[in-house]
Amino acid sequence: MRILQKEIDILSQLKHTNIVNMVEFHKSVDYVKKNGASYKVVAIVMELVSGGEVFDYVKITGRFSEEIARIYFRILIESKIKFTSRFNSCV
Repeated sequence: MRILQKEIDILSQLKHTNIVNMVEFHKSVDYVKKNGASYKVVAIVMELVSGGEVFDYVKITGRFSEEIARIYFRILIESKIKFTSRFNSCV
């Protein structure tokens, strides 16, 4: 649970246009199965991101052009740099 709490602490501080943000966190939620049995679970609610997965897009359309790949790579690197400098860690 300690590792999960650290992850929740980090997720709650992240606010970036290129990162899926956490909306809510609940330590104990009743989960009811189809057979009626229930048990406690941890629930993390993330924001809705429409448009699908990048992997699925590439799988259907083929590889990105160099120009498009460069744009996505830059977004990833800039997000990583902001994240690393904000939390002083190499994640």
